[in-house]
Amino acid sequence: SKVLIQTVWKYWSCGDTRRRSLMLLRRMRDAKPDLTAFMLKHWKASLAAMECGQSEDPDAATPEGTPEPVVEATPEVAQEEAGDERDDRDGNAVGDEGIGAVEEAEGAPEDQLEQAEMPLESCEMSQLDEETLEAVQPEEGRGPQTRESVAASPEPEAAPGNKLMTEAQLPREMRHFLALLKVHRFEQKSHILAIPDVVKAIVDFKDDPELSRLGMRALMSGTAMEQEMRLPTIGRCPNFVKSVRRIMHKESMQEVLQLQLRLVLGILDNDPSDYQDWVECAVFATVKVLQATVVWTTNSWEVILQAIEEAICTPQGKILLQNFNVALSLYKEWEKLKDSHDDALAKMIVSSFHDQTERILEIIG
Repeated sequence: SKVLIQTVWKYWSCGDTRRRSLMLLRRMRDAKPDLTAFMLKHWKASLAAMECGQSEDPDAATPEGTPEPVVEATPEVAQEEAGDERDDRDGNAVGDEGIGAVEEAEGAPEDQLEQAEMPLESCEMSQLDEETLEAVQPEEGRGPQTRESVAASPEPEAAPGNKLMTEAQLPREMRHFLALLKVHRFEQKSHILAIPDVVKAIVDFKDDPELSRLGMRALMSGTAMEQEMRLPTIGRCPNFVKSVRRIMHKESMQEVLQLQLRLVLGILDNDPSDYQDWVECAVFATVKVLQATVVWTTNSWEVILQAIEEAICTPQGKILLQNFNVALSLYKEWEKLKDSHDDALAKMIVSSFHDQTERILEIIG
């Protein structure tokens, strides 16, 4: 994996080489999740070198006897190195196995390279892999490109040696891969200082369902106490509320929507600065959960009631509840539960939340 990371950064301006290497890195990480820390550490080191102006043009000749530039690790990278010695050993083992394959592939004709990668396409594709495959397809047989697709991923120009660059100037698939690594790493080893990175990954790639779901699950993982400690930091992250609402608009899985609603309610409990925006997000999430949920549990019904009670405390929340006709949707689901005489779980919900539900229906009805 280290060889592939070096290949991506050395030839970052060569779209074909970059995309193929990123696809292999994704497959390798999915097959061995323990490589996440190793990949993230070396990726951050390469990014730090580039931002310091030490990235070089791969076509530029290096004079004989000139030593390669030594990049000192940043404090963040040094901290990762100290905490992940075991991941390093695992990563080096797998990385050594891939050296022979990469060297062999570099000297092979292009048609052999395409044949060698054909089995990868039979696996389930992520959004990043689909973009990669589409980008490396030959021009013959490819459908016409739209203006949006061309503008979305322009091919970067090679940077001259020692020119300072930032992460934002990197190709989209490189930034996407780094975002996935950060989210996967947080899922494995959560730390409160890494929360802004996870939220930024969700915000930057909110149109990627895989990354959005993974990020939401990571933020809401762990014990109830761990979640409560994260929520104030999550609520302070800029642009997150708009991204959450956009993600909800496209989401249809009831488990994910219920998880997102619990996240929104947790943020509201900590009085965020953009409180009203989060109230609107809670109402929208309530509507989505009422539409998507087929089987109710005591927890999911309790969360719905909490969201409505939070919304009716503000004038704007009451208006939104009326505009979305939440009272009618809640009433229909409540009647279904009361009519389910043979369902023990439905009877438990009715017994536990009868007075609270009837009171809320009277207020918003």
